Amino acid sequence: MAGPSRELRQKVQEAIAAGQMDKAMAIIDQAIAQDPGNDEPHLMLAAVYQANRDWEKMLQACDRAIALKPDFGASYTIRAIAYNNLDQPARALQDSTRALDLDPLNHLLVINRAKIYVRMEAFEQAAADFRKASQVDLEASKKLGRPPSDAVSCLLAAAEMLDKAGKQAEADQARREAKELEQTLAAPGKSGCGKAAAVILLMVLWWVL
Repeated sequence: MAGPSRELRQKVQEAIAAGQMDKAMAIIDQAIAQDPGNDEPHLMLAAVYQANRDWEKMLQACDRAIALKPDFGASYTIRAIAYNNLDQPARALQDSTRALDLDPLNHLLVINRAKIYVRMEAFEQAAADFRKASQVDLEASKKLGRPPSDAVSCLLAAAEMLDKAGKQAEADQARREAKELEQTLAAPGKSGCGKAAAVILLMVLWWVL
């Protein structure tokens, strides 16, 4: 079945940005009525509940989306956000891992799982996932013909986690790798996020899910 039109999605995004949650939900209700078997409107609804910080309703919306399309990895990542904010890190971790099983080339899903480990203060596991995210980003960039977006910032995040874990030598090695990768990406004919963008991305990583 066809999902919500691009126009409807745009209207929902604009309504959320303007803080018009009732309007956003009315648009989503229209989309669900038009196509009750589609998972996307329920994920749109989850976004509204996330903006309202209504984690229980966000979780329920994700449950409905997953029931309709259980093989869509992003739905599990979105539900993991709800679980994490409901202080259920084990379930958040399970959903994040399921998302990665379904979409292994999506480095953003690895970053999301790393942030769950950060909240659990499992810093070595977080570092491992940030390293993995860097590698997945590089591998995907080759396969998809796009420049890597977060590879450098993920290595820097791994270094910070290793610092927290008391692994100073490993942290220093991660920073060296990040510097070398940044220089490689900045070389003529290469594309990278650049130092300023890497710092911004690193700051974004610490937003609570």
